[in-house]
Amino acid sequence: MRTSTLPIAALIALLGFSGCEGPRVVQTSTRDARSAWVRVTSTGLQEIPQLLAPSSFQIGFREIRDESTVVCPGGGCRARVVPYAATASVSGRGTGDQSLDLRVVAGLQTDSFGVTYEERWPCAMLDVPRCAMTVDTARVDPRGIAARGNLGLRIDPTTGLVTVGSSELELLAGIDGGDVTVQGTNACGQVWCTLANVANVTETIAERGNEGMVSNARQAIEALTCRPCSQGCATGSICQDGICVRRAGPEAGHCDPRPVGMRFQVPENSSEAIRFDIAFADALSRNRGGIESAVRVTSSPLSENPCVPDLPLPSATPIPEGAFDRISDGNAHLVLLLAQSAIERAFWAAHQGGVACMEVDASDGFDLGTVLPLSNRASALGLEGGFAKVRPRALAQFELNGDSARVTLPELVVELGASVAGRPLVLASGTLRASMRLDFAAGEDGVTLRFSDVDIETVEIRSRPILSSDPEEARPTFQVLQGLVRATIPNELTLPLPGNLSLASAPQVEEFGSGSNLVRGVVIPLRIERTGDVETTR
Repeated sequence: MRTSTLPIAALIALLGFSGCEGPRVVQTSTRDARSAWVRVTSTGLQEIPQLLAPSSFQIGFREIRDESTVVCPGGGCRARVVPYAATASVSGRGTGDQSLDLRVVAGLQTDSFGVTYEERWPCAMLDVPRCAMTVDTARVDPRGIAARGNLGLRIDPTTGLVTVGSSELELLAGIDGGDVTVQGTNACGQVWCTLANVANVTETIAERGNEGMVSNARQAIEALTCRPCSQGCATGSICQDGICVRRAGPEAGHCDPRPVGMRFQVPENSSEAIRFDIAFADALSRNRGGIESAVRVTSSPLSENPCVPDLPLPSATPIPEGAFDRISDGNAHLVLLLAQSAIERAFWAAHQGGVACMEVDASDGFDLGTVLPLSNRASALGLEGGFAKVRPRALAQFELNGDSARVTLPELVVELGASVAGRPLVLASGTLRASMRLDFAAGEDGVTLRFSDVDIETVEIRSRPILSSDPEEARPTFQVLQGLVRATIPNELTLPLPGNLSLASAPQVEEFGSGSNLVRGVVIPLRIERTGDVETTR
């Protein structure tokens, strides 16, 4: 039975990688510049009971044997574990060496289990004795059963990634004979089940249940805290049952600890999505009853778009340690702090994915005649099937300013053309510059980006002599194209949050440091939502 896994599973969800494999293990020659930080708040740790209170675990039981007595013959029995209370606290000897001490109190109640005695009794004649068993820990003690666990957080000396591993698990109060009731279900069973109680069968069942509880909890913890083989095993480890296990030395048989982090993509179901890897790394410490860590944020397109040039990744700007000292946690469980350079890297990934690329033709309702005043000349030359293309040639410029940001697209190359005998011909081209205000807001599904004050100007015009030798004659055309580009910019865009995360409040722009060391960043307060029942099998 998995009662002692309840607070541990909840806390791992709180750390951000429940239900996913975590970040890729990236071997880097230099440490990230700490352009992002995350804080698991004291509120996040202490409100685990509130997160767990409405949740329960469904547990499947296999057959339990003790000599000739069989509980749940054939397996398939079920039980429900309901948490009553849980606590979590952080401790450690210093920076980079932290532990999460966890405790949970829960109740367990089963449906009726079958109990049989495999030897024939005289009273049974042609049958074996059969009974029905139930377990209800709240009947004897409303506090039910209690367990204590410990999760150790360390910084891997090779990768710099923060890892989580289990170092302790103890059942403080388990099932006892008073929690088990065995009742007869047939004529012989009435007699035998009474004798079974007298013969300490209930104590045996309780003992076996407690052994299974601890064993199953350890397996569940290993599944959450051991490094999966898909992330690649460390030197000296081998893959066993999907996890990395040390094969020699004093740690033989122990698993490699799992990196703490998460992976997600926006939008979730699209080949043009941007993938984000977030990994706790490089710094780990306690502060105000919570845990703080530097974070490596990697963003990349699932597929690079051929319409854009390959541009270098912007450099990272560090956020100084102690940045959270001036930030109010409010009712957040986690607080994510992203420096401007971390957001610029996300814009770089969007650029490489071709987010700003646009192409329209007649199938999209594009009419060359409404855009090009010189289209009468084009018609006389047999031009048909007009099209317009927009290609970003420079990386978007992003600047946090006050409580908002300014986004500039400095070089949008626009081509206007038509077909001649089925072959495309560019009639006019030019360069536009677009800029807009960006505000951060809390949306129902995530962070909402609101665009306003859109300004688009024509920087350069180039026209083919086939239409006009004077490029300025095409300026009215580009004024129309400016409107087309403006129409493609949404009023707002929501970036969904992964998993069961939600915003605790609207993101805020903050400044850290001063003078040449001034760093601007966005503070994103997050909460973990309740997930309801979880079903497991022993």
